[in-house]
Formats: sequence, C-alpha cells, structure tokens
Amino acid sequence: MARAADETAALKQSIIDMSKTLALLTAEIAKRPAATALEHLLGAAANPLALPPSSNAPVAGTSSLLREVPDILAFVEAWMIFTSVLQNTHLELPVAQALTTYLGNIVVLSRAYPWLTVLDYHVTFMQAL
Repeated sequence: MARAADETAALKQSIIDMSKTLALLTAEIAKRPAATALEHLLGAAANPLALPPSSNAPVAGTSSLLREVPDILAFVEAWMIFTSVLQNTHLELPVAQALTTYLGNIVVLSRAYPWLTVLDYHVTFMQAL
C-alpha cells in the first residue's frame, strides 16, 4: 500500500514538473515573432503563439468575409479553388508549396484561436503582401 502511495506521489510530481517545463517552453515560444511574409513563401511554419489576440474590432474587410467564410471548412473549400486557379496560371512548384504551407498554418491557427481571430490574421497577412 505504501509503495502504491509512493508511486502515485512520484507520478504527481512528474506531472507537476512536466507542466512547469511546458509552461516555460510555451512562454519562450510565444516570445518568437510570427513568421514574416517571406518566411511563409519559403515554407517556414508560422508561430501561432505569437498571433496577437483579436480585438473587439475586426480587421477591415473581415466582417464581410466572415459572412462568406463562416468556418475553416468553407475557407479550405474557397482556398482550394483559389489555389487551383493560381497554380494553373503559375506552374511553379514553390508557389504551390507556399500556398499549401499557408493553408496548413491557417488550419493550425484555427485549432488554437477563435475563427474571427484567424480570419483577421488572414486578411491582415494578405493585405500586407
């Protein structure tokens, strides 16, 4: 019985230690800047933890886009149509890879943030290009 209690206490301490380590790593990752437009084109993964929290006022253009693209599934559908047209125009592998990487980053962000925040990010990113 005492052995089981010792093992339970050791397991609890391990979980506490891992939680502290995870919190420290998350804080360090959050300090890194989000990927630049060039890094996106080169296929570098964005830092979703560096995404600024959404304010109450969405980025200009986001509200009308939200009506047309209410969730990640609608975004992926529209993005696939956009990229297939673009890829037929620019038959270059780096363009296709960059567009696919960007879509992957949007999907990752949509799991971590509210959809309106991700859409704000997308609109801001596209306006910066």
